[in-house]
Amino acid sequence: MIIAEFFIPHGHCYLWKPELVGLHIVSDALTAVAYYSIPLMLTYFVAKRRDVPFNWIFLLFGAFIVSCGTTHIIEIWTLWHPDYWLSGLVKAFTAVISLYTASELVSLLPKALAMPSAAQFEAVKNEIQERLRTEAELQQAIAQLKQEMAERQQAEAALRESEERLQLALEGSALGWWDWNITTGQTYFDSYWKRMLGYEVEEIENNYQSWERLMHPQDKPRVMEVLNAYLRDTLPLYEVEFRMRSKSGQWKWILSHGKVCDRDESGAPMRMLGTQKDISDRKLAEERLKHSEANLATAQKISHIGNWEFDVLTGEITWSAEKFHILGLDPTQPEPNYTELIEKIHPDDREPFQQATSQALALGTCYELDYRIVRPDGQVRYIQGRGEAGVNEQGQVIRLFGTALDITERKRVEEALQESVQRERAIARAIQRMRQTLDIETIFSATTEELRQLINCDRVLIYRFNPDWSGEIVSESVGTGWISLLQEQAHNPNLAHTSLEDNRCAVKKFDSAAGCDSVLSTSFPVQDTHLQETQGGAYSRGTSYAVVQDIYKAGFNSCYLNLLQQFQARAYIIVPIFCGSKLWGLLATYQNSSSRQWKTAEINVVSQIGNQLGVALQQAELLTQVQKQSEALRQSEAREREKAQELELTLGELRHTQAQLIQNEKMSSLGQMVAGVAHEINNPVSFIKGNLTPAREYFQDLLRLLELYQQTYPNSTPDIQQLAYEIDLDFLVEDWSKLMDSMQVGAERIKEIVRSLKSFSRLDESEQKLVDIHEGIDNTLLILQHRLRAVGGCLEIEVIKNYGQLPQVTCYASQLNQVFLNLLNNAIDALENQSSPRVITISTSVSGYQQSVPNNKQQITNYVIIRIADNGSGMSEKVRQQIFDPFFTTKPVGRGTGLGLSISHQIVVEKHKGRISCISAPEKGTEFIVEIPVTCNRYVTHNRAEASLLKQLITT
Repeated sequence: MIIAEFFIPHGHCYLWKPELVGLHIVSDALTAVAYYSIPLMLTYFVAKRRDVPFNWIFLLFGAFIVSCGTTHIIEIWTLWHPDYWLSGLVKAFTAVISLYTASELVSLLPKALAMPSAAQFEAVKNEIQERLRTEAELQQAIAQLKQEMAERQQAEAALRESEERLQLALEGSALGWWDWNITTGQTYFDSYWKRMLGYEVEEIENNYQSWERLMHPQDKPRVMEVLNAYLRDTLPLYEVEFRMRSKSGQWKWILSHGKVCDRDESGAPMRMLGTQKDISDRKLAEERLKHSEANLATAQKISHIGNWEFDVLTGEITWSAEKFHILGLDPTQPEPNYTELIEKIHPDDREPFQQATSQALALGTCYELDYRIVRPDGQVRYIQGRGEAGVNEQGQVIRLFGTALDITERKRVEEALQESVQRERAIARAIQRMRQTLDIETIFSATTEELRQLINCDRVLIYRFNPDWSGEIVSESVGTGWISLLQEQAHNPNLAHTSLEDNRCAVKKFDSAAGCDSVLSTSFPVQDTHLQETQGGAYSRGTSYAVVQDIYKAGFNSCYLNLLQQFQARAYIIVPIFCGSKLWGLLATYQNSSSRQWKTAEINVVSQIGNQLGVALQQAELLTQVQKQSEALRQSEAREREKAQELELTLGELRHTQAQLIQNEKMSSLGQMVAGVAHEINNPVSFIKGNLTPAREYFQDLLRLLELYQQTYPNSTPDIQQLAYEIDLDFLVEDWSKLMDSMQVGAERIKEIVRSLKSFSRLDESEQKLVDIHEGIDNTLLILQHRLRAVGGCLEIEVIKNYGQLPQVTCYASQLNQVFLNLLNNAIDALENQSSPRVITISTSVSGYQQSVPNNKQQITNYVIIRIADNGSGMSEKVRQQIFDPFFTTKPVGRGTGLGLSISHQIVVEKHKGRISCISAPEKGTEFIVEIPVTCNRYVTHNRAEASLLKQLITT
């Protein structure tokens, strides 16, 4: 681009020569470089010497020089390119900067002239040199001073580091520290010391009196005594706890430590440093702990709970005081070791106890165990022990701890309660057996056996008095290995009688008022015919029972002892049996193997059984009387009863037939109404359907006429065109055929509904006929279409049909359709609040069941099974069991009568000899299963005279 042959000689006032182009380029370029280097050096100078006054003028000079250098570059450019505007612009910029620089120099010259002269600078230089010499001398002195200061700084640094560590330790441990100059009395409290009491730093003066003033008056003598003792070196350490008043007025517990840190030449303390810590929480915790320990000890004493701890490493056992009391040991004695503890456990419970503790030690688990301990006095106590393992950080068991609860009384109560419950249950069973039958022999046999097992004795017998007050054993329950007195009496009827006729034998009377364990000292001899002669003896005069614990210690005569020995008796309880106010007999229980301490509860049980036997006897006698009276009445009223039964059968048949006729009349009326409605609908629909075809043909004729007119007169008048536009003739022609088709479909739909109504009502089928079950279901669904479609905010209900191959069924079609209608209505109601999907599934199938027929033969009966299921919310078991009850409903008031399912059950079960059941669970939906025999053999009357009579009965 820059070639010597192609330069343009312009822009200068002298003649250009090609050979001088290079000279001009070099000279202008060097001048530009020189110009550019000057501002660079000025900028560098100003950057390095920021203290030079008026340094901005150097930058202004630099900008001026750069502008001048740029003009030389432009001179080179314009040798080939006539861009005079660029050259002129650069020169104009240069002129502006030149003028601005000149104006700034004018204002700068007075300031520059005001600067010091060279002589002044020389004087200043000499002064500076003098100062330098002085400074050199000072440096030597400072060097020596620095050496001394370095040593002191090292000491101060060590001291400062020590103080910082102390301060960090104090802050970390929540300690406030104080410094007391004992000689001057001056005291320093740090900020945390003051904030510990709720004060700001400036609110407490740093003096000894402030500390004394805040101290609790009751604690001050004790604190001063400790402080003085420490200052006199009688105590090795100053450590004391006392109370100080906080800013809020509360007393806080303070733990103060102190140490003398400076002494004079004689060893007297001069300075003392110390710390203090707020221990109020610890003191409160200690107080609560003491209170808790006292309460725990009291609670353990009251509830007989002792706690213990076993150290695995040392084998040491620690017990609470109550633990000693539970084991009957002296709390002042040391705790026994593990081996000694095992010896105090009942031998039968040692192994379970050792297994439980060993498992807890091995696995670190807890245990709970009931066991027995034997006290030093031989008393056995029941203990409920609980133990828990304590582990270290490595998960190793290092200790066992737990509690021991004395449950002896509870065990005794439980045993007594259990025994009482068992007895009450046995009494209840015995009484229940009495109530289950009025047969005296059965009652006696069951009662004696139940009573013998209940009180665990060897023999129980019932003795009955005859009218002449002689008697005999009527029932007995005897244990294995003992003779049966009842059998002996059967083989030897004089056994009991002979024993009672021995006039040398006497018995003693036992009075219940003296208690069950003692015999009255007052006794009277009774001959062996005593019970007969005195008409029951003492029992007839109110004695409630007789108890003997040992016949050999009761003071009986030898003859009576011989009698009892024949009975193998050693101890006994005898109670009277009263039938009303009459003494009927005796209930006796015997212990044969040994003497026995009869318990009050056992005596009460025998007495209760005796009372209940009296009640049973009274009921049996009443039953006997009633049976005799009933027999007389039965004989006297046999004919009347037979007539009444015949009348009742006849009336039942009439009522049944009447009910059936009423139902038929209702269904007939409903069928007539439906048929009438269907007929009234069918006539106009037939008229409409019959006129649709002529209307379609008429319209086609008009349409052809219109097309012919348009072809003949394509340019119709404006009025005709306007009318065609207003009525939208093209749309009218297109929509007319659709309108006709829609009317045709609607007519067909109405016709189908009318047919379904006729089929549903079955007006002409009041008797059983062969019916297509699927047709009945479909007709019912067609009637319910308005409830199945999506209307308004209700979602559509999908109906899934799983129809099987069904034969035609002999049934009442209209009544069976009513069942389908009721079940489908209930399914739709159940889905009313159900979210999508809402599904009703209808399934049909055939199944065979084996049934008995006359002559004890079996035959297979085929059943049609219809299942109607929904995916609604289902129902509970309690509701499901009541759904077929009349008037039972779960719907709101006004939504249902509660008769739909009841009527359906009656139609299926009674009318068709079928079955209907329901399967449902909450949130699992509901399924109704209807089973109808394919052939129903139900008797249907055809007696017109009887039907006429029933109609008359209904109308009247």
